[in-house]
Amino acid sequence: MTGGGENASYSLGTNYFAQEGVLDMKNDYERFNLRSKLDYNVNERLTVGGNMIFSNATKHLENGSAWHTAYYAIPIMPVYDEMNEAAWPDKYSSAQLLGYRDGKNPFPAMNYTENQQKIRKLNANFYAELDLIPEVLTFKTSYSNAFTSLIQRNIGLPYFISSGAQREESTINKTSSVWINQNWDNILTYTLKVNQHNLVTMLGTSYRDEAYEGLWQVVWVSLTSKDKHGTSVRLKPNRKAVSVMAASDNTDFLILAV
Repeated sequence: MTGGGENASYSLGTNYFAQEGVLDMKNDYERFNLRSKLDYNVNERLTVGGNMIFSNATKHLENGSAWHTAYYAIPIMPVYDEMNEAAWPDKYSSAQLLGYRDGKNPFPAMNYTENQQKIRKLNANFYAELDLIPEVLTFKTSYSNAFTSLIQRNIGLPYFISSGAQREESTINKTSSVWINQNWDNILTYTLKVNQHNLVTMLGTSYRDEAYEGLWQVVWVSLTSKDKHGTSVRLKPNRKAVSVMAASDNTDFLILAV
């Protein structure tokens, strides 16, 4: 949608995009964008304006290990095996039952894993341009801000197919990251006309600021027994909250901050 009049012009647009993934799991991407732009002539010498773009996206990542496992899968092995009584919570087949070293079944990794990303972006730019001396001296100032927020949550649920294809612990991994980049530019332009020639001189300043903040949290959950439904779980004691450099091998609850 666009419009305006003698002194102003504006535009507003939106877009929605959705795409399904190729794996047989929660593997998709959707994004909503909103864009606006405004330019306004305050008077003969002053013009102001700006534009903003907002993006909100949700992405469920594929499980990369499923591709690797599928590549080495055994062609004669079925997905499910009702004879595999030890398997839980679903009776998936395992290549170990056929004499191989591990499970080689990609479906447990897909069905017991969920990796989600929420991505929000806001890019904004504002400017003001003033003719101090018409066609001779012009001053322009502009400010831009690029904001990005990324929240990622990775969940791994426990399962047992065989001794070489199992996940004994549930894991919840959450990462929060924020990027803020700011730019502020000021330019003074002097134009001197001599006969058919123009001499243009520019003087300006530029300010840049880039900031990042991140938080990483990890929780492990151990099983007390491998029952068929996988409902008997306990949370490991919250014994430590340490920095990256102080993390040790026996840390059960870990909060990493940068």
